[in-house]
Amino acid sequence: WAKKTTDLVDKVVEVSQDSRLDEDKVGPCRAMIEGLRTTWDPKKMFTRDHIMLAFRNWLSIMVTFVMAYVIDGSMFDRYSPVMPMTLSLLMVNDGAHHVEYEKSTHRLLGVTLGKSLPIILVGCIDYFPCISTTRLVLQFTMVLTFVTIFTFVYFNSDMWSYVGCLIAGFGVYQLMVPCSSQEPDKLFASKYKELGCVIVAIFVQAIVQALFSCKTPRFYIEESTRKTMEGVE
Repeated sequence: WAKKTTDLVDKVVEVSQDSRLDEDKVGPCRAMIEGLRTTWDPKKMFTRDHIMLAFRNWLSIMVTFVMAYVIDGSMFDRYSPVMPMTLSLLMVNDGAHHVEYEKSTHRLLGVTLGKSLPIILVGCIDYFPCISTTRLVLQFTMVLTFVTIFTFVYFNSDMWSYVGCLIAGFGVYQLMVPCSSQEPDKLFASKYKELGCVIVAIFVQAIVQALFSCKTPRFYIEESTRKTMEGVE
């Protein structure tokens, strides 16, 4: 709730500062140049919030990278890219807000379901031969239905939007893997280990974010309220 409130306030301030928002028409070339300029603008790159954003994401990825390099055994396979690769896709996208524990929970739920649901669905069609028209039609229908349902959740639900996005993103590519002759027991064991590594990586990310969060939601609410008053004036 606090994040949505501050985002709304930021939008109000942005619109109030530019009353000609609808009058300005920007061409594609100018928009691309402006995007590159603002992306690599030193005034924005070297702000404290942006540096902390980059540092927190870098640190969480590096911690999981070192873990994958050193640990071997149990559910961890040495040199496995699963943990750092997962966090590279789950980068915290806003260093200006407090740590969102609810979003961390949704992140864990979305990735876990995105990794586990395809295992169940693919297991249902494993009874059909790899080279089979029936399997082709079933897999096509399954992928289309899966993406449609969770994309609908992403666009239609305020609460579960992020979860639906993660389930669709992490699940669809696993539904499209080619038919394998690998034994089911070994396949499920490898998927279980991968799921465990993903959960550990998300916990590492949440811990790193919590350790380097020094501002409370109240601080951002007060700051956004002040900006709103300045914009109105």
